Amino acid sequence: MKRRRALPLLLALPLGLRAQQRVAPAAGVPVVCFLALATRESDAPSVAAFREGMRDLGHAEGRSYVFVEHYAQGDMARAEAMLREQMARQPVSVFLTPGAAAVRLILRDTQAVPIVSAGLHPRGGQTDLFASLARPGGRVTGVSN
Repeated sequence: MKRRRALPLLLALPLGLRAQQRVAPAAGVPVVCFLALATRESDAPSVAAFREGMRDLGHAEGRSYVFVEHYAQGDMARAEAMLREQMARQPVSVFLTPGAAAVRLILRDTQAVPIVSAGLHPRGGQTDLFASLARPGGRVTGVSN
């Protein structure tokens, strides 16, 4: 997926989440996978914001995209297992993450899936994840505050 095709998802940030789904998407329907290292409760405000943003952009969850979420409860090994299970179960069109640790995990364990992340900080030692904020390059993009 090209960066421009991921742009509507980026515009809908802050990232949102939803209960895990085990739904096989219809052919051509993108699968958006949120991988969080924290808990569902800590990312709860993002759930409503993401859904609202996608609705505002004219996207209907379950019809124009499938949303899958994973919460690792602070356990990196669990996050890695969830990522591998997700990739084996259904192809992912784009990953959404709340920060650099999940980005690094996805980059290490996948080859070509684009990643949209919130909370990347170019001055916080995360410059290995993207070329610059203006032109991230590669397959990582996102927002920073």
